[in-house]
Amino acid sequence: MAQNKEETIWGKYLFSEAEKKEIASELTIKITEKHRVEDEKKSVSSAFKAQLDGIDAVVNKLSENYQNGYEFKNILCTVEFNFETKMKNYRRKDDGEFIEQRAMEEEDFQIKMDMPEIPGQAGTEDTVIL
Repeated sequence: MAQNKEETIWGKYLFSEAEKKEIASELTIKITEKHRVEDEKKSVSSAFKAQLDGIDAVVNKLSENYQNGYEFKNILCTVEFNFETKMKNYRRKDDGEFIEQRAMEEEDFQIKMDMPEIPGQAGTEDTVIL
């Protein structure tokens, strides 16, 4: 008499049509999920890249300023006119530090004078002399 026993071995298993449909259904769900996660990753990566690019720009600017010891920017100045030399000096308004000297331009010689207005002579009023 032959004896039988059960044993598990590695072998080829053919899927039924119902099993194939189940696999296909799971596959489409996982593909959709993968695409969603990849899109989220791209979005997050893009946001982090933008943040890092912004930080890099600031770091580069600060490094450059530190290395140079200065930066160019708009500085509020007092302008001192020297009509003898036809030059004008620019000094910082906050601490009086000399910034630069430039040649006076034509319009610089047309300095506005603070003169009181004489009634009846300013503007477009017509003055009648009798």
